[in-house]
Amino acid sequence: MGFIMAFKKADKSHLAPRKFSDKKAQSIFEYVILTAVVVAVVLIFGPYFDDIKKSCTKAFNDAVTEIVK
Repeated sequence: MGFIMAFKKADKSHLAPRKFSDKKAQSIFEYVILTAVVVAVVLIFGPYFDDIKKSCTKAFNDAVTEIVK
C-alpha cells in the first residue's frame, strides 16, 4: 500500500497546468507533422505504388481470363 501511495505522489507534475490553447496548438502541430510525413511517403514511394498497381491489375486480368476459359 505504501508503494502505491509513493507512486501516486511521484506521478504529479511540478509544471503549471497547460492552457486549452496550448493543447489545441499542440494538436494542430501534430496534424501538420503527420500530414507532412504522409505526403513525403507518397512522394518517395509513388513510383513503386504504380508498379504494384500494374502488377495487381495484370494478375487480376490473367485470373479472370483463366476463369472465363
